[in-house]
Amino acid sequence: MDNLSIYNELKKRVGCENKDTIWDNARLIYEQCYDKKYRNIFSNQQEFADYLGITKGRVSQYKYAYEYFLLYQNRIDLRILSVEQVYTLYRTVGSMLFDFFNWVEKEKKKSLINIGLKETKRLIEEYHNCIFNKNSTIMNKVYNYMLSEQEKRIIDFYRIGTNEQREYINKLINNE
Repeated sequence: MDNLSIYNELKKRVGCENKDTIWDNARLIYEQCYDKKYRNIFSNQQEFADYLGITKGRVSQYKYAYEYFLLYQNRIDLRILSVEQVYTLYRTVGSMLFDFFNWVEKEKKKSLINIGLKETKRLIEEYHNCIFNKNSTIMNKVYNYMLSEQEKRIIDFYRIGTNEQREYINKLINNE
């Protein structure tokens, strides 16, 4: 089976065209690619971007999605990542956490949730700062594999995907 046929089969199985975000797509494609015959079908970022149907105008988004996909696909243990790999992962996750914080603020304005977010905000800002600062506290903690339970929950929130948003928001509320 050639790559185009595999792409088409995956697209049919995953249903990417019906998803709202590239993060959902990356997660779903990862789940399908876990089968060994699909594991390494994307040879570069452009192939992955083309598969997701992402335009060239969204370079940074598909670049992050591709990096996230590769790390997630291979289930790399944080303890054996190089500094550059950790930086790449948390630059990506930092962006997602920043989006998550914006989502929480939007929900608060709708009065759907009322939550004290001081600690969560600090954590999200720290992750977001990883984009610019390789010496950040969180970066060092990640490299030394010393994440707190709350930090792990927030990261897992994104590893699991947006279908679990409410459940993880509730866990954060209940454990603040």
